[in-house]
Amino acid sequence: MPRRRDALVGASKILQEVDRVGPHFAPNACTTVGIIKAYPNSRNMIPGYVFLTVDLRHPKNGILSKMISTLKTFCSRLAASDKLKIKITGLVNFPAVSFNSSRIATIREGAKLLSLPYKSIVSGADHDAVYMARVRPSGIIFIPCKDGISYNEVESASYDDCASGCNVLLHAILQLAQPSH
Repeated sequence: MPRRRDALVGASKILQEVDRVGPHFAPNACTTVGIIKAYPNSRNMIPGYVFLTVDLRHPKNGILSKMISTLKTFCSRLAASDKLKIKITGLVNFPAVSFNSSRIATIREGAKLLSLPYKSIVSGADHDAVYMARVRPSGIIFIPCKDGISYNEVESASYDDCASGCNVLLHAILQLAQPSH
């Protein structure tokens, strides 16, 4: 056992660190390991190679950078202590996006006009509006989902909540269509 260099055991330690980093940088930090592939993926062979994906998110780019740095430092120390080779490749880096405050206010006014409850939230989801915000003032309207689950196969929203979201959008569009905007 002391001679083993088990890549899957090392990966499990990285998973634990990813799970620690999210709460450490709360609020609004989100961390996920989404894919794990061990090779040779046999029940009686020590994995010599593991591929995994890590998703780190935070609405403040400075904190996101600290999250990345924390994980990289951990991986460097793990590689040395467990005699592993760890290669980190940044496949995609999306800086945090803040939506236009006047668009958010317009959406909020639409909800108020309809006497609908609302709250501002931070989303880490990769919406089309993230890309639109680069070229035009943008915002997002979210509607409640059953048990708070979204971006998942079991996501479910009531017709009434969908209609309310559409009506908020309608009133926001009507407000933006006024000559003063």
